[in-house]
Amino acid sequence: MKRFLLCLTATTFALAGMSQSVQPVHRSQVEKLPMLVRQAQIEKKVENKSAMRKTAASKIYYTTPAGTFWGGFDPITGSGFYHSTLMIPPYTELTFVNKSAKADKWEVNGEDVTDSKNVVDGNYTTTSFRTFGEYATYAPTVTDGKMNNYTFGELNWIEKRGYMTSTWTKGLVRTDSLTGLWPSDPRAAIEYNGNWYSPTQSWGALDSDNLFGSGNYVDEEGSFKAVGTMEYFDKPISPLFITSAYVSGVTPMTTTAVIPEGKQLRLVLTRLKEVTDEETGEAYTTYDIDNIIATMYCNSGDTIGFSDTDAAGTRNQVEMKSGTLVFRVPGEEDAIGNIIPKNIVIDEPFCMLLLGFEQEGVNCGLYGNEVLDEDENCYSARILFENPNGGRYYSLGYNGKISLDFCFYGMFDKVTTVEELPYYSFEDESLDYNVVRVPVEGSTESDYGNMTEGANGSPFLGQENTNGYPGVPVLTNVYWFDEENEVANYDVIGLPEWIDYVSIYTGDYEDGGMNIVMFKAQPLPEGVKGRTATVYVVGQEVNMDDETKYSAKSLPITIIQGDADPDGIQDAVATRSNGTTRYNLAGQKVNNGFKGMIVKEGRKFIHK
Repeated sequence: MKRFLLCLTATTFALAGMSQSVQPVHRSQVEKLPMLVRQAQIEKKVENKSAMRKTAASKIYYTTPAGTFWGGFDPITGSGFYHSTLMIPPYTELTFVNKSAKADKWEVNGEDVTDSKNVVDGNYTTTSFRTFGEYATYAPTVTDGKMNNYTFGELNWIEKRGYMTSTWTKGLVRTDSLTGLWPSDPRAAIEYNGNWYSPTQSWGALDSDNLFGSGNYVDEEGSFKAVGTMEYFDKPISPLFITSAYVSGVTPMTTTAVIPEGKQLRLVLTRLKEVTDEETGEAYTTYDIDNIIATMYCNSGDTIGFSDTDAAGTRNQVEMKSGTLVFRVPGEEDAIGNIIPKNIVIDEPFCMLLLGFEQEGVNCGLYGNEVLDEDENCYSARILFENPNGGRYYSLGYNGKISLDFCFYGMFDKVTTVEELPYYSFEDESLDYNVVRVPVEGSTESDYGNMTEGANGSPFLGQENTNGYPGVPVLTNVYWFDEENEVANYDVIGLPEWIDYVSIYTGDYEDGGMNIVMFKAQPLPEGVKGRTATVYVVGQEVNMDDETKYSAKSLPITIIQGDADPDGIQDAVATRSNGTTRYNLAGQKVNNGFKGMIVKEGRKFIHK
């Protein structure tokens, strides 16, 4: 993969008029920015620090899978992870790339897995599973079999302050529902002159002492006004579902409004493009300001904290306070005037631009996290400056690798139908569990009669010699229905007119994860030999620029009725036909055109 030239190339871009010209700025301008000043010293030195020095000196480490994010404290609930936790989608292949020729052994929670099928070309590859609740998977350890080894999370700085002492402070890999997703590990410690520091910092090169945000950069060539910051991201490991973004900030205690009334900050997510440096002829990747994925806004009232009690220390004898900037995509207005935010799904490499810090009255610095070398899939944030010559802005990066201290509030959603079977011991790997046959005479009210194609029976139907299901087994990241069974997190799309209903068997809520999707079919019409249809299970539906995206989408599910070749008959896709009497979840009778969850004969169905 081509690396983004962040620390070696400063680029210009035009915001005014959305001009698309991109030009390089002389490299010397990048190098004039000083290293950041480390501030938050950790109170307790690390035990066994000498061994860690050997690990660092030996350069034994691996990189985390590209496109993943880290867990930290949840800005919504105030809860989160003290340990270093890699957030990933379930049922997804993860590869931890070994960066050391000196280490050729792998362990997981103390067990040697070097000779297992998971180690390929010296790298550790595994498939993630869904881990609800408190369950998580231990991160792998790469070692030379002696004292030198590496597990992400071993430098968890909170443990070094005595808050955590268990092995859980070493890396964990987990899936989750909506949570805060950080680009770099917010729990990783930094060693400096024999002491250990929190990765979070706020001092920087601007005349306001800000690392990023409001202020000017002054040198012998003049004063350059900061208008914002930017950071690149790899393609998410699976579609990234985002509801909002939270950016940590700091301002002088005397500031009454970080963003004055009538002003707003913008968080612009853009696609990327390749350009060529006219001076060197070298091609590199940069953001495309004319190809915006989504724009999120933070208005005067969209902040958390920044009160007199949110003390953040003193800078040059100026007392500071901290808080959080909240960015959302504005949506439709509800019946009482509230704006319902829109959601976003990103499934491609992208760039994030934070803009608007040059506005009069805006007074906010942004925190950053110093990134460990091992987390090389995380890119440095850069300051965007106003060009005093007019027209374009340009960006400069610190010599150190600094990521913005922010998170997307969202999740890696996932739906899969066949990738992780066999799930139970009775299953047959040769069967297509996403292909089901429905009865020629149609389904009854009590027995839909679905059966895995090629199966000789199903234990769910009380049969012997079984290897199938009464429907399609579907594994989901979060529960299909919420705890009250009132809100569906997943839907089935592409249903033909001859499928009246879809019924979802989810088992006990505490078990979750394994769902059986069953289809109620109409009788095969007289004279019709057979028919088939292809449908999909999808997650949350998101509309972006009149394009429908989903937080997750399954592999195709094929429904067969009669003597039909799944590959030889065109998919029949239409709306569902009318049924008999039905009720909504409030117990009210609804007509045939009602869309949503209904109750019929004591069972819940999704009706489109």
